[in-house]
Amino acid sequence: MPYPLTFTYPSTETADKQAAALKETWDEAGFDTTLDGLGDTYYDVIQKPNKESDVIWGGWGADWPSAITVTPPLFDSRINLTQNSDGQDYGAYQSDEFNGLVDEAQNAASLEDQTAALQQADIVLGQDVAYIPLEITKFYFLYGSKVTGYTNTPASAMYPDLGAIGVSS
Repeated sequence: MPYPLTFTYPSTETADKQAAALKETWDEAGFDTTLDGLGDTYYDVIQKPNKESDVIWGGWGADWPSAITVTPPLFDSRINLTQNSDGQDYGAYQSDEFNGLVDEAQNAASLEDQTAALQQADIVLGQDVAYIPLEITKFYFLYGSKVTGYTNTPASAMYPDLGAIGVSS
């Protein structure tokens, strides 16, 4: 003790302050935290299998409102790992139990069965401490009274559907 820990994150003025707050609490918990803030080359660095990070900040947006578009792309090592890249599996997570549950979800005959398998897969991820939620981003979109057809739904990851938007004269 203290146990060394390197935290890699995309550096901005705000993110540097967030990382410093995390460092303070992690150091109090018995770690010797090194902050590794990166600039424009962030994702190409954290996708390398030989990176020197213990904890890596990563963000992901679902392609549609289903865990099948989040859980497998981020943690199924069979689809993400190559010789030169971990793809979106930034932590290079590997688990036969987890991968089996992903297979079960992908082959499920119903949405309920798929959801149940992915919930079990998430339990495995939690038991393995494969990820630690650090933030939840909430967006606020404002538009004027002459904007028509404005809509955002979980199907568009809560972004505005640009095909429906118009302007009244």
